[in-house]
Amino acid sequence: MFRKLVSNLPFSPALVGQLGFYARRLSTEQVTRRLGLIFTVLAIAVQTFAIIKPPEQSIAASPASACIFDATLSHDDVNCQACPYNSTIWIKDTACLANIRLSNEARNLSQSNKPAANTTAQSGDRIQYDLHTKNIDQNTTNATVQTNVSDILEYATAIDLGGGTFDSKTNTISWGSVNLAPNQTDTRSFVVEINSAIPATPAATDNPQSYDCMLTNSYGTTLDVRLSCPLGKAVESTVRQLPTASFVAITAFSIVLLATTIFFYARSRQLNRELRLVRRQFNVGPF
Repeated sequence: MFRKLVSNLPFSPALVGQLGFYARRLSTEQVTRRLGLIFTVLAIAVQTFAIIKPPEQSIAASPASACIFDATLSHDDVNCQACPYNSTIWIKDTACLANIRLSNEARNLSQSNKPAANTTAQSGDRIQYDLHTKNIDQNTTNATVQTNVSDILEYATAIDLGGGTFDSKTNTISWGSVNLAPNQTDTRSFVVEINSAIPATPAATDNPQSYDCMLTNSYGTTLDVRLSCPLGKAVESTVRQLPTASFVAITAFSIVLLATTIFFYARSRQLNRELRLVRRQFNVGPF
């Protein structure tokens, strides 16, 4: 384009307008490429800093070597086993009974009593959990009704224990022992309220279920209730799903991207310089 303008401008004054249009377009492209270069340099600087000094975890992580059922045991202890009848509790838990069937359900009281698992809970919503303990044996039996609410309390506060007792050390709600006749089902309920300010606390690397924008309760079955979390948590979830790359691959990609950006920026400046020389030579005035 530059050679065309230079060779024909003295013989075709009409090209002066075309030259002006070309100059304005190149000026716009130069601004765009200059911004692109700035953002590329900043992105590479941030990426380099993150590689050299990765951020530390912002919440305390539970010891990876501890048993998930009993913190006093190591994860490889022979006693660290799940109940064969209910994989969510310890094999030595009093609720680990072959003749007992456990299940739970939840309703969002603030959203027309809809099943909480089918809705997205908002701040201030009240959710009722119903725990069902059924005797599937032909003989009368005793069962201990209790549930751990540690995950729920990350985003909510228990406002009605339904006659149960809350243990702040273990974050457990217990209703004690119940006597069940054959095929009898005992139902206990408690209500929680989602906190007005939903925290954007990042999850620990060794406990991805912590602060995962989900209320999780296990009682025979595991029930998850989705939360409407801040934008930062959505970004965190997206980043966790991205594929990982090695340091060499990231460095090579950054160098190629930076070199490409610098080339186009330099080329744009060169074309603008040529146009200024043409304008000065033929004295067509400013555009």
